[in-house]
Amino acid sequence: MSFIETSDGFRIGFGRDDLPGLTMEGLTPEQMPVMRAASEPGNQRMTANSFVGLLLPYHIHNINNMLVGVLGNAELASMFLPDNVNRAIPKVRDAAEAAGGVTRFLRDLSEATHPNLERAATSVSPLARLARFITLACGRSIDTTGLSALDSMAVPGNRDPAAAYGALLGMATWSVLCLGGTGLLTVESTENSVTLIWKRPTGAGKPMLPGCEMADTVICAAGGLAGRAGCLLRVRRTESVEGSATLGGVTNAG
Repeated sequence: MSFIETSDGFRIGFGRDDLPGLTMEGLTPEQMPVMRAASEPGNQRMTANSFVGLLLPYHIHNINNMLVGVLGNAELASMFLPDNVNRAIPKVRDAAEAAGGVTRFLRDLSEATHPNLERAATSVSPLARLARFITLACGRSIDTTGLSALDSMAVPGNRDPAAAYGALLGMATWSVLCLGGTGLLTVESTENSVTLIWKRPTGAGKPMLPGCEMADTVICAAGGLAGRAGCLLRVRRTESVEGSATLGGVTNAG
């Protein structure tokens, strides 16, 4: 692995010299040593499952919100029984519907994070699964836009599609961790690239939610996966206010 500092960032090489894997721009002098440490070889052992694990607190929070509908309606139904069955039945139905929402959430999460992109059990495109992953992680606290554009796209890179998808999950995880539970996440796409743009509200404090301190390590690991897939991950970060990451085809490292 090579680490080449530039005027406003650095390039990290994974494997061949013409396959940089990750470039970063817009870093302050204070961020440079942080990113250098995050790019250490040991951090490249992170996988797509590692990214999913870092967002587990976010998923649990969203599941908890849905369970309120299950437990709340079940409690109301119990209050009506046994004297008023007619009032209890609609609450039982509402509880069942809310429970179905929890089941769908867990199924979608499993589908979105499964490493086998060719699994026969799904007819959903990989990038549509990425859109689901982002939606599930953001919940109601982070606004999203542009996710529908992913439905018709193919995963960039063809050397290792699973690694490319892992890089996309890493991009999404990095964006959610940088947002720290509030802000806007925008998705833009072209024929052969995907860009995630995150922006925190004006005046928002430093992200303090679980896993936020791992954001730099996550994006470096995603760059390693991008290099393995024959892709280039371009990252730009403006302090802690906003940033973007683009995964696309390989370009020359020079």
